Amino acid sequence: MKRVFLLATLLVPLICGCTQSACPECPSAGGWSECDSEGLKVRTNYECNETSSACESYEESMACATSLTLNNNDLNVIISPTLDVYVNGIIKFEATSLPDDTTKIYFMMYPQNEPINMSAGLTINQVFAIDNADTIIGWTKYVDTTGMKNGVYNVAVMSSYEGAPESNPWLAIVQTQLLLNN
Repeated sequence: MKRVFLLATLLVPLICGCTQSACPECPSAGGWSECDSEGLKVRTNYECNETSSACESYEESMACATSLTLNNNDLNVIISPTLDVYVNGIIKFEATSLPDDTTKIYFMMYPQNEPINMSAGLTINQVFAIDNADTIIGWTKYVDTTGMKNGVYNVAVMSSYEGAPESNPWLAIVQTQLLLNN
């Protein structure tokens, strides 16, 4: 009996050690491509083929984001259409919810390298205001970007109210950056 136990004690680790996978460690997945015209991005990933014990590559695809959602203090804004952070053509800014006392919304879109001087006023290309939402389109603004230069743009959407003090007129602000690529 002792011999059987000794033989089993020696053979079990040997057998278990031989049955482990012989697959090498595969490379990490590559980075995602830019979004294509169909709204997809792709990357190469790797997995081990258990039969051949070799790493094999395969292509993964993922849908690009078609809108961006910004949220802060009951102000929710959707920017669409997008391809991840890229925008072009006519884009839509839509405030889907607002702080309670909101009577005005300001949509701003301006080039990253162009400073905003609030005391000097803003140009029509930088700010778009909506007073009291239209019953048809609500708190929505369409912006035609086809005449704008490509590049990084700062975007801010601010809610305010009638009679707000100039020193602090905002109930809520959401902001992001977009890449304009016409």
